[in-house]
Amino acid sequence: MDYIDFPGTTRTLAAPPNWDNAIGSCGALPIMDTTISGQPFMVSSWTLTPEEQQQLASGEGILFLFVAGSDHPAVGMRVSSVKSKD
Repeated sequence: MDYIDFPGTTRTLAAPPNWDNAIGSCGALPIMDTTISGQPFMVSSWTLTPEEQQQLASGEGILFLFVAGSDHPAVGMRVSSVKSKD
C-alpha cells in the first residue's frame, strides 16, 4: 500500500523517535486532524497497488493493521473515493 497526500491534510507525521529502519522504512505520513463526536482523530489515506487490488478482488487478500507500541489506540478503516492532491 502507498499513502497519498489527500485534500484537507493539516500536517505530516515523521517516523517515531528511535525508529529502527531494520523493521521497515517509515516515511513522512500526511494526515488530516479532525474531530468526530468530540473525539480527536488523525486520518491518513492509502491506495492499494494493482497487485493488492487483485489479491483482494480474488478473495486471497487479508488486510493487516500494524500499530507501533504496546497500547492499541482506537482505530478505524473504510473505503472512500478520496483522491490524491497530485
